[in-house]
Amino acid sequence: MRIFFKIVLALSGILPATYLMFWLVIILVMLLTYGSWDLQKVFFIGLILLAITGYIGLLLVLFEETVKKEKIIGFLLAGVVSFIIFTSISDNWSVIFSMEDQDWFLFTWPTVVAVINIVRLIVKPSDQDLKSFE
Repeated sequence: MRIFFKIVLALSGILPATYLMFWLVIILVMLLTYGSWDLQKVFFIGLILLAITGYIGLLLVLFEETVKKEKIIGFLLAGVVSFIIFTSISDNWSVIFSMEDQDWFLFTWPTVVAVINIVRLIVKPSDQDLKSFE
């Protein structure tokens, strides 16, 4: 049952994140190819790269048994940090709260899933921790 819950939770975050990732890749390509380089452009490229790292973290949750949990936590934290930075600049919070329900869900749910998995992975003892108690 726990494995089923973990997979359903991960997939529920991966599906909307995949849609967002599609648009982020398009924006990233546009940022890299058009216009002059300035500090704001470099900042947004870094933000997109953090979001892509968070997406990879969501995918790694599905392969939790083969990947170190510290690596997964790091990737997920990068995604959460990108969400926090993006929503904290200018008036993005007002845009998020003025969205329709499904848009708000699409935008915030992957971050909620990432936070749940971070907490779950921090609280869950690893096999190495369990062997040290024997």
